[in-house]
Amino acid sequence: MKFKLLVTSVTALLLQIISTVECAAQPANQNLLVNGGFNAQGFPYPGDFNLILAPWGWSGSIAYSWANDGATIGPGVTLDAGGVVGFGDGSIYQDVATVPGQSYRLTITAHSRGTTEGTWLQPFWNGGALPVGFAQYFQWTAITYDIQATTTSSRVTITPAPNNAGPTWIDSVSLIAIPEPSVPTFITAASAGLLVLSRRPRRIKIP
Repeated sequence: MKFKLLVTSVTALLLQIISTVECAAQPANQNLLVNGGFNAQGFPYPGDFNLILAPWGWSGSIAYSWANDGATIGPGVTLDAGGVVGFGDGSIYQDVATVPGQSYRLTITAHSRGTTEGTWLQPFWNGGALPVGFAQYFQWTAITYDIQATTTSSRVTITPAPNNAGPTWIDSVSLIAIPEPSVPTFITAASAGLLVLSRRPRRIKIP
């Protein structure tokens, strides 16, 4: 009787943990950034390119903006239909809701228009510099970072690295939560173990 009560109590606790994890988790494969493709209706954009950052959901300053044409799409790169942002200088940023302890994958798709030697991007995560990313000349390249949130709101900032020989263009920026299988897997294994124990043969007392 006591064992059955223990199994029931532990199972209820596991179900509560599952519910808590599911509430805290963010959808996998969903871009948490607003308008990471810099899409807008109509080209060319207005003369003051900074006027379109706010409607796009971004803040900061940029030097160029145009349609995503002209450059070769590199291996494994998928572009959405829409605009691109070009950096001569300046930076753009966006704040996004995050879960402390959750891992994320930041992808910036970029190419260089300034020099055949390519250019470099300097992204930041909550003010901390990530490794510089190389943008190939006239070929869209996916630059990827695995990062972790420590607060409930995190800032993604993208800026060109210093001393570039020309502008860098970016498109299809995404921030996606990386699924954490460890907790669900542990819960599943624990539940299976409790199920087996609950069905163990009962000892029959012989008078």
